[in-house]
Amino acid sequence: QLNAILEAVGKVAELDLSDVQPTAHPLELVNVWADDAPRPSLTVEEAFANAPDRDGALFRVPAG
Repeated sequence: QLNAILEAVGKVAELDLSDVQPTAHPLELVNVWADDAPRPSLTVEEAFANAPDRDGALFRVPAG
């Protein structure tokens, strides 16, 4: 299996890529932004309803 991989890499190494621009990704990366608008959310009590432990309005988690 390793030989097959090395052969495939060897074939790629033989290609003439002198006119190909170096890239980190094969496709252009585009950010998709959502509107930053307030919307309904949980109340503090609803958010803590299933939390095993809390300290006021903070979740308490085990150390380390």
